[in-house]
Amino acid sequence: MVEAGTGEFDAALDSLAPFEIGSLAQCGDEQLTRIAVAAEALARRLGGIQMAVAAQIADRSRRELGTAGLAARHGCVRPAAFLEVLLRVSGTEAARRIQLGSALRRSQALTGELLQPRFPILAGAVAAGDVNAEAATVIVRALDEARRAADPADLDVAEAGLVE
Repeated sequence: MVEAGTGEFDAALDSLAPFEIGSLAQCGDEQLTRIAVAAEALARRLGGIQMAVAAQIADRSRRELGTAGLAARHGCVRPAAFLEVLLRVSGTEAARRIQLGSALRRSQALTGELLQPRFPILAGAVAAGDVNAEAATVIVRALDEARRAADPADLDVAEAGLVE
């Protein structure tokens, strides 16, 4: 289907190979807590990358591209179905990644101008690994709900407060 990652991702995966999950029982409390914090930081950064990649795949699989779209070229009608097969994740997880990534990615106007993400403060926090995917999901849902009735300036303040 598609070859795995780039050199940087392959190197990152290789660097984790020596880590033995079974050896955690022998770790002292301080070492165990350091591992927990480091693993969480890695997961948050990877979560941001996963969302960004999913949104990019969805963009390259837009309906108007027809059979030239990325998902279509791999035999899938929808980008979520392509991600489901490619990544071996549930359809729900694939759709969540696409939805979040789309809310946090820059888009291009018809004029070619690069537009800010729908939620730029949250996008920066997710990219930096300061906000995890679960929290980002809650924030995007809350802001999307508020967007219907709130003043845009108030939404900016709300986004900043929720990201803090």
